[in-house]
Amino acid sequence: MRSVWFLISGMLCLLAPVYADAPALKLLSDNNYPALPRIETGASYTLEPAATNPADSTGKRLQDGQLPWGDWSNCVGWNGTDATVTFDLHAVYRVDKVELLLRAPYPKNVSVAVRRDADLPWKDAGTTEIPAQPPQPFGIVLAKAVAARYVRITLRERAWGFYLDEARIWGDRLPAEMVIALPTGERHDAFPAVLTDNTSGSEPGFHTGVRYTAIPPFTNPADPEHHRLLDGDLNGNWNDVAGINYADQKVIFDFQGSYRFAKISVRFSQPQKPAFIEVSISDPTDSEFLKVGTLTPGDRTGWYDLALPSAVTGRYLKLFCKLNAWGWYINEVKAWGASATVVSGSRALPSVAVKEGKLPITRDGRALAGIVIAANAGEKTQRAARILDQKGHRERRCALRR
Repeated sequence: MRSVWFLISGMLCLLAPVYADAPALKLLSDNNYPALPRIETGASYTLEPAATNPADSTGKRLQDGQLPWGDWSNCVGWNGTDATVTFDLHAVYRVDKVELLLRAPYPKNVSVAVRRDADLPWKDAGTTEIPAQPPQPFGIVLAKAVAARYVRITLRERAWGFYLDEARIWGDRLPAEMVIALPTGERHDAFPAVLTDNTSGSEPGFHTGVRYTAIPPFTNPADPEHHRLLDGDLNGNWNDVAGINYADQKVIFDFQGSYRFAKISVRFSQPQKPAFIEVSISDPTDSEFLKVGTLTPGDRTGWYDLALPSAVTGRYLKLFCKLNAWGWYINEVKAWGASATVVSGSRALPSVAVKEGKLPITRDGRALAGIVIAANAGEKTQRAARILDQKGHRERRCALRR
């Protein structure tokens, strides 16, 4: 097994470049501009300190798309202080550009910082001076595209105050080939590829040949071809959904091989939903399912996401749907993750000490080592890596790679 290595403290894995030249950009923030090319991220933002002159009375003024720019009822403002706007895109995307719609008096300059995860430090993406009469919108093109979930925009006061009408984040999804270039130890948003063969638009994905079985079967409406949950049809009419009445139900997906699961998404196009969905994952070498979380739908229709605290390796995904009232309808299911055969890291691992000729690989539920195998590794090497990872998880409750 010459192609399997352990990464110990201070050793870093060489990575392929994470960034690429930007093609046509899409709107990542949730601004109300239907005509602009966009990705529905559900982006939200916070203000620090809170705007007061005027205040952000709806919590959506910077994304409401209300024009003309500069209308007092549409903008936010601050007096006597700098201000920070922090966007959460709710997944990692490639971020290329920030745009601001401003109203006089204008800020002095703007700084942009990014990070992939709330537990990681901010990375400075540059500071730009704002001219006395800036163009509208005022664009800040990053020196190079960055992989980020959070975007922090810091505005510095020029004189006695400033106003901001709208803020836009531009970029695109991360291509599938960038998945393995992201550090290990990240949470679900570091794994942006769809595993369920129902990608839409420009979403990256793996062709897994996934299949599923419902126990008991869907009956109202039926799903005779076992395909409605993965057909990519989001219209939500009677021919696009599967449902069941007066019963709990298990839906078990077989991905035909092991993958690293990081996020599960379920779409409901009708108001009837299960009380909750318990999500479990199992590997071919382990007959027991490991519960990884519970998804509890609310009143709205649309997508509901369950982000796993850390990626879990497995082949089988089980959704246990608990009866709520008389029944429910499911429109679509998506699983997000990455290949289980290639793992690369860039973070310095915790220091470990050799004691009595033994080198620990876990401590207090934390991984002290990671597994890296070559991209062209054979089946035996891939299986060896999976066995080592599963062994670490079972015996120490801590996967060697997360």
